[in-house]
Amino acid sequence: MGPVAAVILLFTTAGPPRVGMVPLSTQGFTEEQRTFYEDHLRRALLRFGLPVDSVDETRTLTGGNELDGCALKTPTGCRVESYAGIVVGELTSSDQGYSGQLAVVDPVSGGLLAAETFASSETRSFLDAVTAAADRIAQRTARRLNYDIPPDAPLRGAAVYPLVAGGALIATGAYFLASASSDSSTLKSSSVPLGEAVSARDSGPRNLTLGITLTTLGVASTIVGIVFYAPGAERKPLVRLSVDPVGQRVALSGALP
Repeated sequence: MGPVAAVILLFTTAGPPRVGMVPLSTQGFTEEQRTFYEDHLRRALLRFGLPVDSVDETRTLTGGNELDGCALKTPTGCRVESYAGIVVGELTSSDQGYSGQLAVVDPVSGGLLAAETFASSETRSFLDAVTAAADRIAQRTARRLNYDIPPDAPLRGAAVYPLVAGGALIATGAYFLASASSDSSTLKSSSVPLGEAVSARDSGPRNLTLGITLTTLGVASTIVGIVFYAPGAERKPLVRLSVDPVGQRVALSGALP
């Protein structure tokens, strides 16, 4: 293998596997609800560490209709060279409740890399079941594709401290910079009493130095907080907003790490 080929191989094999997604098959759901569950599933897979392209991104990469026959019941129609796996699934809504099947198809063999079946009697718990299934599918698919999902950064929980400290330092530094600016204006005024002018002359340089120092420290502390928080940020968002078109409800969840 020549050096150029080696470099190309290095860049094409490095990094996480590319996984695509086709529209979910649904029964008893509207088009809007189907789109909602597709988006929720993809976001859950991303949050649990498995990189997944959206349905539109997959369609664009595969040329539009290459995966038209790809579905849970016809996995052999998912054969494509662009991806290491294809997410497929079926969701059903009936008078008895909700049920679903999700899987990741091997686009080479047409076999299943991972699969999950679940059911629920109500909308909220069904949404949670989709999330739990996404977690298990992400783990199993990663193992089958020999991909190590990055763990949550251990420093993320401490990110709040430098962020808060940075904000406080920047605010305090801004106060001293404002005071230095006021002292400068006082010295330039011809109608200021001598005592105030002397006080402004003495405090101005000190306020300016403190302002610059504290602001610089605040910016540095904020950067440290961002660096602590950045790894794995997409896996577990700080706050999650879920809009449920089935139950017509909005759920806000999440907390500081």
